[in-house]
Amino acid sequence: MIDNDYCGYDRWEWMMSLANVLEERARVGNYILSNGWDAMPEDYQQRHPDRDPALYRLWFGRERRNAPMHPAIRDAVRQVPPANWHLLVLEWAHVSDSDPSRIAYTRSDAHGEADRQTVTSVGKYLARHFPTMPDHDLRSIVMRYGASRFEMWDTVDKIVHAVQEGPHSCMRWEGLNDGETHPYETYDPQYGWRIAVRLDSSSLITARCLVNIQSMTFVRSYTRKDGAYSHSDEAIEVWLRDKGFEKSCDWVGLSLAKITNGRHSDDFWAPYIDGDCKFVSDHGNYLMITNDGEYECDRTDGHANGSSLCTCSDCGERHGEDDMHGVGYHGDSLVGSCCIDSYTYVHGRNGCEYYIPENEAVYVESTGNYYDPECLSRYDIVELDCGDYVESCDAVYLEERDMWVYGDDDCVVWCDDPGVYQHIDDCVELAGGGWALESDAWQCQHDDKWYIDQADQFETPCGKTVHVDHADEYTTNTEEN
Repeated sequence: MIDNDYCGYDRWEWMMSLANVLEERARVGNYILSNGWDAMPEDYQQRHPDRDPALYRLWFGRERRNAPMHPAIRDAVRQVPPANWHLLVLEWAHVSDSDPSRIAYTRSDAHGEADRQTVTSVGKYLARHFPTMPDHDLRSIVMRYGASRFEMWDTVDKIVHAVQEGPHSCMRWEGLNDGETHPYETYDPQYGWRIAVRLDSSSLITARCLVNIQSMTFVRSYTRKDGAYSHSDEAIEVWLRDKGFEKSCDWVGLSLAKITNGRHSDDFWAPYIDGDCKFVSDHGNYLMITNDGEYECDRTDGHANGSSLCTCSDCGERHGEDDMHGVGYHGDSLVGSCCIDSYTYVHGRNGCEYYIPENEAVYVESTGNYYDPECLSRYDIVELDCGDYVESCDAVYLEERDMWVYGDDDCVVWCDDPGVYQHIDDCVELAGGGWALESDAWQCQHDDKWYIDQADQFETPCGKTVHVDHADEYTTNTEEN
């Protein structure tokens, strides 16, 4: 047993040591299978007295040779102890061949012998084996090993392209023509500005985040969502932290390009600046973001002003501060009284309550509350196969189908081996009572009943598989057919 006081690297070494032992036994088993136990050297016979190669888990050696353990398991083990590290090693979870964003693992010896792997999401697998891991750490690991591609773009054109073609925000300008100035051109790379993007398999920009390599910070990320409002993107933020960037609340002290083309007199182009500080000071050839700047970049039309009015990020109307509402977990996007009715107050991350778009909020009838769909696990809320949302205590998880259903649903049966709920259509009722997956059971060709214990099988001279209780009926001189 691994003591919780061991550091994560010790836990990982323990697991790899067990894997080495199991792999060695698999090699011995293969040797016995090919050459017989008697052909082994005497010292090996003493260390491995079992003569039956089936007792050596030959399948484990195959799985370990085929693929390394999934790196998400390594990262998780180094943070918190798994619930059962022996089982974690035996399942040998690895990157799924069919979907690199998911995990494949061997659920039991029977599945190993049949070369059958179960595929599930990285998040669900980690949650099962690491129940003490904090939600935010679990999400970070899941995001780190997703199927997305990340890139860092370092030209003005690419920065503007990411804003125009990426996730929705108040600075996406509809109908912008080639050659026209966009306020984000002020984020000139000569002042350290870059844009990080997350791309899907078709190169669609699914997330973006403005960064600065001088301060190695970022303030706000955007992810592609249906609807007008864009949430932060945890995946790109995890990727940026891995590269040494830190999240900041503002861009204070950083410079912007001063662009005056198409402006009147000494007016300049100004973006809506994310973060707590939206003020800039004019330094002649450039602008600097500063708390005591004379201009405030809080508008979406490319102009700066010093007005105390705030701009609704949804429709662009101007309101006094008392009529504005912060929306999202950080409250860093302001919506006026003109548009707040399109939002719902929800229970969300870290136990906080905040506004999200009404069409995204999840309502749970048993609690009478709305929830942020990205934080359901924190409140033990699950989505059922039918699309409803309930507390997990009112539902059961069907292992084979990887889905939740109501606890009193007629489709639910309990399988004692391996001790999980399954869908009745995937199961058979056993002769002695209870249920089992049809793939884990066998049917007697004498009484047509189902059994799970392979040791109870009897092969008759005529090739039937029957229960041992019926063996006598097939061992007479004249066998019944």
